[in-house]
Amino acid sequence: MIVMAIVVIAGSILIIQMNPARGQANVNTAFNTVMTTLRSARETAISQRKNYTVTFNPTGYPANSMTTTLVDTNSVISSTTLPTGVAFDLESGLPSSPPANQLDGMGGGTSAIAFDVGVSGTPTNSITFMPDGSAVDANFNYNFGIVYLAQPGNKLSSRAITVLGPTGRIRGWRYTGSYWFTL
Repeated sequence: MIVMAIVVIAGSILIIQMNPARGQANVNTAFNTVMTTLRSARETAISQRKNYTVTFNPTGYPANSMTTTLVDTNSVISSTTLPTGVAFDLESGLPSSPPANQLDGMGGGTSAIAFDVGVSGTPTNSITFMPDGSAVDANFNYNFGIVYLAQPGNKLSSRAITVLGPTGRIRGWRYTGSYWFTL
């Protein structure tokens, strides 16, 4: 009986200690998924000489998902949902105006997904990659933007991905507790 009790206690401690690690693994998986989706859409636009749009869906069904669409035919190429416990999320308390060398000067947003001011005058949740690799909005103006990911309520799990319009460069960032570090 004593041996069984020790095994149960040790197992419980192990499970409790594994939860934070599993959460960080989910954040890393979500970050890699978003980076791969954006890079794949850009590379496919270049190789096929067609326009591809990536749309982020923070709410609705399915929540915390992304869809890649071929613009010419409006057909969905892929759809991906973030892992459990991770959301498109801009945690409060992050630096509101990072230096120019952090987040490509795009930080301090008010939304977890913010691409250029769209046709409606508000930030949009989609970006279109052109055959030359650039990123544009609905008016075919260069589209700069940022996507934040995190475990809701956990500022230190924050990740960000920036997209630069003229080049379509996609870059990832991790919050360290005091500044953003490029990955």
